[in-house]
Amino acid sequence: MKRKKIKILVTGGLGFIGSYLTKFLLKKKNYSVTIIDNLSTGSLKNLSKKDIKSKDITIITKDINNLPILEKLVKNHEIIIHLAASVGVKKIVYDSLNSIINNISSTEKILKYCSKHKKKIMFASTSEVYGKINSGKKTLKETSDVMYGSSDKLRWSYAVGKFFDEFYIKAYQEKKKLKAITLRFFNIVGKGQIANYGMVLPNFSNNAKKNKTLLVHGNGNQTRNFTCVKEAVKAIYLLMNTKKAWNETFNIGSEVQISINNLAKKVIKITSSKSKIKKIPYKDVYNKNFEDMYKRTPDISKLKKFINYTPNKTIDKIIRETVN
Repeated sequence: MKRKKIKILVTGGLGFIGSYLTKFLLKKKNYSVTIIDNLSTGSLKNLSKKDIKSKDITIITKDINNLPILEKLVKNHEIIIHLAASVGVKKIVYDSLNSIINNISSTEKILKYCSKHKKKIMFASTSEVYGKINSGKKTLKETSDVMYGSSDKLRWSYAVGKFFDEFYIKAYQEKKKLKAITLRFFNIVGKGQIANYGMVLPNFSNNAKKNKTLLVHGNGNQTRNFTCVKEAVKAIYLLMNTKKAWNETFNIGSEVQISINNLAKKVIKITSSKSKIKKIPYKDVYNKNFEDMYKRTPDISKLKKFINYTPNKTIDKIIRETVN
C-alpha cells in the first residue's frame, strides 16, 4: 500500500530559509509542499526547475494578508511552517510600518486558522527577541530575560514584533491547546542569500569578489554567531519529527562567535581579494537613533537535548560556500 504523503504548508517558501527547507522536504519523498510567497524577498530562482515541476509542490505567489483561500490552505495541510516575514536591518529601519503590519498581522491570521482547524505550526522567530542584552561570558538561554531600547529607535520594532508573536503563540497554547514550536534563528547564512537588506556576509562576499571596499559598521568588534542554512533546516526537520519538541522554544544557531572585523578579514583572505576594510559610524548608515548589540551567543543545550544535534560547520566553510 502506497504511503500517504504528509502535507506541509510553508509561508515564505521561496525565501532564503524557506527554499532550502522546501528542497530538503521534497528530497525526502514522503512530503508534499505548498508554498505561499509574495516574492518581496523570495524568488522562484531559489528553486530548481526540477523542484518547480515536481508533482509534490504547489506555489502560490500571493501575500498572506490578501489571500482569501488562506484558511482553506491551512485546513488542508498537517503542519504549517511560518517563515514569511519582513527581514533585514535596513528593511526594518527604512520601512518600519509595513514591516510591523506584515509580521504581526500575518502571524495573527495563521495562528487563528491553525487553532480553529487543530493544525500544528512551526514559527520562525529570531535571536533579535533578546534585544540589546549583551551576553558577555554567558550564553543566551530560551528562558533568558530580554531588554529593548526606546520606542524612538524603530530598529527594535522587528524584535518586539517577533516577541509579541511568541506571546501570541503561548496564549494560544494555553487557551486553545495549539501545538507549536518556536524557532529562534541566530544569523542563518549560506549560498544564495541576498545582500539587499543589510545581510553582512553576502555583502562582504559580493564586494570582496569585485575588490570593492568592505564597509564595517561601528568599530567592528561586535560579535555574531553564523549558522549554515543547511544545518538550520536539518534542525527544523528533526524538531518537526520529535514529539516532545512541540510546545517548546529553541535557539537555532552556532556556538562559535566571530567579530565583524575578523569576518571581513576572513572573507578577503578566502576570496584572495584586494579589498580594503573601512569602518563607518552607524549614524552614517542608518540614523542617529540606531542601536546595536555587542554580543549575542546562543545556548543550544536544549536543542542538543531534544534532537541530539549541533550546528557545527566552521565559519571558513560557510564563507566558502557563500562566496561560491
